[in-house]
Amino acid sequence: MTATEIGVTAVGLLLGYWLVSFFLKSGRPPPRADAPATPPPTEPMAGPAPWHTVLQLAPEATTQDIRAAYFRLAEQYRPDKAQALGPEIRALAAQRLAEIETAYQDALRSVGGQA
Repeated sequence: MTATEIGVTAVGLLLGYWLVSFFLKSGRPPPRADAPATPPPTEPMAGPAPWHTVLQLAPEATTQDIRAAYFRLAEQYRPDKAQALGPEIRALAAQRLAEIETAYQDALRSVGGQA
């Protein structure tokens, strides 16, 4: 291919890209004036979830199963793992870890373990 053919091909590709993007942009409807800018916040749950749901266990789990599930989930939401992430993610990890700790205490109380 000669330099002229390469140049014509490049100009044709750029012109085609511009035309396609121009017509696709004009086909979009404008945003509604009454549309909210952000989605509405989700409603929090009515109460805390049962311990076996939070720890992802069956209600008849043993003390060893409860401890293993607690350590597995607590490892996922450790504060030092979320340190490099954004503030929203850090807050969510802290909230989730608090839920896991509460569920762990409730689980040990319900099966007669040490809480």
